[in-house]
Amino acid sequence: MTQQKDAIEKLIKADEDGRNAYSLAEKMQKEHAISQMKEELILTFSQTKMDEDDVRRDLWSKMQVIEWYSACLTDIINTGKFASDTLEHSKTNIQD
Repeated sequence: MTQQKDAIEKLIKADEDGRNAYSLAEKMQKEHAISQMKEELILTFSQTKMDEDDVRRDLWSKMQVIEWYSACLTDIINTGKFASDTLEHSKTNIQD
């Protein structure tokens, strides 16, 4: 029985490690993509002339949308992480 429990714990640990690695990779991709979009918008904004008010407003709006999207996505990821941890904790309690 102890060997079986140890085997189950090792499988659960391996699964958690895999999920953590996948989550980290996703987070890094998201951060890179958002950072790249911001850099491109800032560069474009800095290359506009002061009298190009409509273009500057459009770029500024796009930057604000990216900030909003990033904050929402981060919140979803954090909330999902909390739910996932709660579910895993519940599974562990059931197995014991």
